Amino acid sequence: MDLTPPRIDADSSPAPIWSSDAGGRIVGVNRAWCDYTGHSFEAAAGRPWTDWVHPEDIAGIDVTPAAGTADFLVEYRLRRADRVYRWFLGNVTASRDTDGNLTGFTGVQFDVSSHRIPRAELERAKHEAEAANRAKSHFLATVSHELRTPLNAVIGFAEMIRDQLLGPIGEPRYGEYAGDIHRSASHLLGVLGDILDLSTIESGRYVLDDEECRLSDIIERSVRLVRDFANERSIFLEQRLPADLPAVMADGRALKQVLLNVLSNAVKFTPVGGHVVVAASLGPAGRPTVTISDNGIGMTPESIVKAFAPFGQVDSALSRQFHGTGLGLPLSRSLVELHGGTLGVESTRGEGTTVSVSLPSGRVVNAA
Repeated sequence: MDLTPPRIDADSSPAPIWSSDAGGRIVGVNRAWCDYTGHSFEAAAGRPWTDWVHPEDIAGIDVTPAAGTADFLVEYRLRRADRVYRWFLGNVTASRDTDGNLTGFTGVQFDVSSHRIPRAELERAKHEAEAANRAKSHFLATVSHELRTPLNAVIGFAEMIRDQLLGPIGEPRYGEYAGDIHRSASHLLGVLGDILDLSTIESGRYVLDDEECRLSDIIERSVRLVRDFANERSIFLEQRLPADLPAVMADGRALKQVLLNVLSNAVKFTPVGGHVVVAASLGPAGRPTVTISDNGIGMTPESIVKAFAPFGQVDSALSRQFHGTGLGLPLSRSLVELHGGTLGVESTRGEGTTVSVSLPSGRVVNAA
């Protein structure tokens, strides 16, 4: 993807303006849009412009080739950088080439909140939302810290019993039970870690521990951690890594967590006997990019939006079949965006999913 500067020459406009391709994915924004949403163009490029629209209002927006027959007005709530929504009137214009083929859309957004919500009520709602968000983050962080200590103790004692460090158990089934306790407690500890990380990011207190990392090493370590899971499901896990993949300045632990989350999802949602491919490349703009593709169950556009909502479950039936908290993708996107990068998803229901993790070219470590 070409992440050149925004092509919209409208930085003098106080109204947020965006431009998208025919599929509704952002290819340009003006300065007012960046100031309002708190996202840079690089962080927004390639994402649907509806990512910042209130979930309840997305259903009323039709940005498809069929909708590109004429300009249209649509009213929706748009999320600000502080996560407060305001009402906007969008004037969306379709663009076509000389042959009449739809090439994209341009939207100009006008704030109409003053006509929808009394100012005093709007301010009250803003303060209540901020207070609730702070309380939620504090609660999650406190609970996570409180539970991690006893869980570590449970894991340690379960390991001792499972490995019979103090002598034989006697009844073999007890050793199996200890193994089950260890796996369950380890899983719960991982969930608590995700909750703590997400609440820390939302509160603006997450600090990246940047260091020089070999991207190929991070990928290979992540693949090793899911290899057994893939083998259990008879899923072919393939790596395609170029020999000249550069090192990057990044938080290695955070990047491994991102890749591990995405890889685990790919294996989990791919049928037995399927195929998962991990590839890496250095794009035309010098951006190191890792792609994880599978031929699994895939998602609809609506499911993708839901999957990126914290604690969101794509489908209740799938939630029962494939356990999870719904934190993996939201946390992964947040960690990538903290690096100034992007996490994009392309998926077709019944055919598979491709997740792309791209870092800024400025994080590449140039060899001496």
